[in-house]
Amino acid sequence: MQDIIQFYPDLLQYARINYECNECDAKDLIQETYLGAYESDNFEGKSDIKTWLIGIMENIWKDNLKKFKPKTIDLNNEANQRLINDAELPLKNTKKPSLSEIEG
Repeated sequence: MQDIIQFYPDLLQYARINYECNECDAKDLIQETYLGAYESDNFEGKSDIKTWLIGIMENIWKDNLKKFKPKTIDLNNEANQRLINDAELPLKNTKKPSLSEIEG
């Protein structure tokens, strides 16, 4: 396998632009990408090595998004409403507008 470290500056720029992440997060993503590349070691030469690395990076990014995807809750559910009230969290627009408020 070619020395993939040479692509570090390009990957850093790609990560910062395409994933809108800060430099620290981009460096972590690249580190995970290099680790994934060395562990898989399945580069077949069918594409440019940088394209292969970006493919690995995109898969890692998608996996990370799945892990940290925020969950939504039903604010009209009574049990959830009790939890919210007990936590005393400042929420905006938790009340649905009535038909008269919508129609004016």
